[in-house]
Amino acid sequence: MWRSRLLRNSHAALLVGLVCAALAAAATGQATAQQPVPLDVTGATRVEFDDSAGVWELLGNPVTVRRGLVVLQAPAIRYDTRDQIVIASSGVSYGDDVLTAFAGTVTVWVLEGRAVAESDVQVTTRGDEPVELSAARVELLQKQRYLIASGAARLVQGPAAITADQIAYDHTARRAVASGSVQAHTPDGIFSADRVEALVPAEELIADGHVVVTRGDLEARAAHAVFRQQVGQAELSGGAVVHLGRNTMEAPTITVDLRARRVTATGGAHLVGYPP
Repeated sequence: MWRSRLLRNSHAALLVGLVCAALAAAATGQATAQQPVPLDVTGATRVEFDDSAGVWELLGNPVTVRRGLVVLQAPAIRYDTRDQIVIASSGVSYGDDVLTAFAGTVTVWVLEGRAVAESDVQVTTRGDEPVELSAARVELLQKQRYLIASGAARLVQGPAAITADQIAYDHTARRAVASGSVQAHTPDGIFSADRVEALVPAEELIADGHVVVTRGDLEARAAHAVFRQQVGQAELSGGAVVHLGRNTMEAPTITVDLRARRVTATGGAHLVGYPP
């Protein structure tokens, strides 16, 4: 085994370069043969290399790796050269031109282009309308810019928040799909369903399976619903039932204006009302 307390071996720089490339697809386009982007490593107080196992270990307070817009920080980084697996641990922070992330541990499968962050994961996308994603575990498919959050997953965009067992977020399409005990909290009401698709640019929620919409004494149930956040309207279909106070309306399709408390039924409505 060879050991060094100073970061002065060129192989160590190569290791951290692999960490950067593995953790962020953003770094892929930043360095080319014509326009190389320098790698800057600071904060490493100890480097170990086990030649028999093919394992590098970098320790620092923390180790900071910068390459263009990519910044990775962690007190401990371990790289298995044989299996091409990188593990950053003991509190990891990461940022690039697309997102910032914080986690207890990040494991990267370099050849697969896949990373898994665990333990109180917080991810925030950059831009005018940032999306915040938190969970116990988040998997990143780097090339596709696709995030899969599981374990008390929560997505926040503007005033709306979605919680679920699992939330998958496509950053390129700005589209999220939540499944398992889904609840969407908006200023106009609360939506629960088996599955909710959120189209971020359109400010639209598409809910399927045991859909329930509540606001005050208004409750609506259906198999399917589309909620348009800009106008505060929900269109329910598939055995739609709306309770507004003591009044009940059933129809194949019901549109509810949650702000105006106005209900419109089509396709053969059945109404049970209690006049004042």
